[in-house]
Amino acid sequence: MLGWWFKGKRSGKEEQLQGIAISSSLSYKLIFGAIIVALLTLGFGGYLQWASGKRLRQIQGQLQRAMDLEMQAWRTGDEALFESLLDPKAANKVWRWEEIGSFRTLHREDWRGFVTREARLLASRNYRATLEDLELRGDLALVCVRLDDPHTALYDRYLTRFYRRVDDAWLRTSPDPSFWGEEREMKTKHFRFTYRERDAGAIEKVASRIDSLYEELRLALALPLREEKYEVKVFLPERPAFGLRDPYHDIQSPLTFRPTYYSPGEALLRDLSLILIPNLVHQAMGWLPLNNEVEFLTPRGPRLSPEVRNLAWGIEVWWMHQWVPFPSEVEVERREMMCLQLAQGPLSLQAVLAWEFKHTMELDYFPVETVAEYIAEVYGGERFIELLRAVGGKSYGEAISVALGVGQAEFESGWRHFVREVCDLD
Repeated sequence: MLGWWFKGKRSGKEEQLQGIAISSSLSYKLIFGAIIVALLTLGFGGYLQWASGKRLRQIQGQLQRAMDLEMQAWRTGDEALFESLLDPKAANKVWRWEEIGSFRTLHREDWRGFVTREARLLASRNYRATLEDLELRGDLALVCVRLDDPHTALYDRYLTRFYRRVDDAWLRTSPDPSFWGEEREMKTKHFRFTYRERDAGAIEKVASRIDSLYEELRLALALPLREEKYEVKVFLPERPAFGLRDPYHDIQSPLTFRPTYYSPGEALLRDLSLILIPNLVHQAMGWLPLNNEVEFLTPRGPRLSPEVRNLAWGIEVWWMHQWVPFPSEVEVERREMMCLQLAQGPLSLQAVLAWEFKHTMELDYFPVETVAEYIAEVYGGERFIELLRAVGGKSYGEAISVALGVGQAEFESGWRHFVREVCDLD
């Protein structure tokens, strides 16, 4: 009996040990299986990530190739190449024709059409284009391009391009507003901004400063503040000629085209200064609004001479740079180019004021700005208002005498000495 009992006890213990062994074996198998599944999952996920990255690099390479070919077309004037890079089935049917018209205007003497500010630079500078950022939505791509001028940073730009995949190629296509998000509105003390979501950051930067700048300028020009808010619309141009919208209220999104040395907010403020400052300066000169809704100005009295217009323009540009200064390294380059222009001809105030400007504001190194700088440094910026009021109905020589209390010859002699010191022309 005892033998049976001990035998039974041993048998029970063996069964218990056997059960533990089976349970451990199953646990090990489950753990091993989980590890295998995890490794397979990681491996498959890694493969997908690798494949996705490879596909993205392929797309980036194709887009970079398309940009390189477009830069080649702009440099060489190859119209056939340029046209082959444009989407023939773009969503905006007019976009392609206007792009080609802008290209032809800049490369053919027998063609005249609308030219965008970016097209003017693309045709005149030997740019190297680099893909900076990319956003994909199916067969559409939003691309941020950096344009580098090999000779000077003054003309370096950020440019936004839209592309559509056609078969195995990416063709430049018309802008798609859906990338810019929903329309929004922001009100400040003196302004009402309408814009899209993608421009919100730039709008917020401008809104924090614009009221005080606007009030200071109106005060300096002895102009009363407007009771109604100034309407500003920041828009995405869906085709090149959309740049011909209301020039007193509409501003192209700074994300579409801006100098690399400006943030989107700084670029937007600069574009806004191109609207507001000339407008207010002209009012100070005695020009009148055509109606109460839009401050579109018309001169009172006889047509102004080029000398008077350019003197006012120099003051406007001086104020613009108070609002949005150039970075120091860019200012040095800009000043060198301006001084080079002055050194090429006789250093005559009349010649500078009669200067026929052939460039857009994007190429602004105007010698006439030195006149405003000289007045601000020697006589004080507060004398601008007296000069503008005087120049509205007189020649520039008479206006200088009335506003500054010196004769034209004395003023010109002082300005010439100022320029020679600034530009080291002696």
